[in-house]
Amino acid sequence: MEPQFELESVSRDEKLRVVTSLFHFSQLNQEMLDCLGSHELVRTGGAGNKLSKIAFNKADVYIYNVAAMCYWDVCPGETLVKGMGGFISDFNLKSFNYVKGESHVIQGVFAARSKAHYNECIKRMGDNLQSL
Repeated sequence: MEPQFELESVSRDEKLRVVTSLFHFSQLNQEMLDCLGSHELVRTGGAGNKLSKIAFNKADVYIYNVAAMCYWDVCPGETLVKGMGGFISDFNLKSFNYVKGESHVIQGVFAARSKAHYNECIKRMGDNLQSL
């Protein structure tokens, strides 16, 4: 499989394939999905599995807005996503920093198969991004 090269843009009307949990789905998750507009759910378990769906173009976006994962849950998947041309940050839109001695709990995950998908999700979520 070859890396995905950067898309110039994603249509506002494009139906996004959003990877989400098999078992952990809340009202907050639904509100977040509602902000994204047209979407299709791709359900799978494990952060690594979800990030591999992004890396290998089986999903467009993975958004997890809870500070409940640790760096070791995300590090291998982050490498795959970035290596295949995707983009990933925490839910506060900050890069992950793996610093010894700091908290190992991450502030959620926001991953997309391209920078264009990442930016489109931020636009679609708008002011709701801060309240989720």
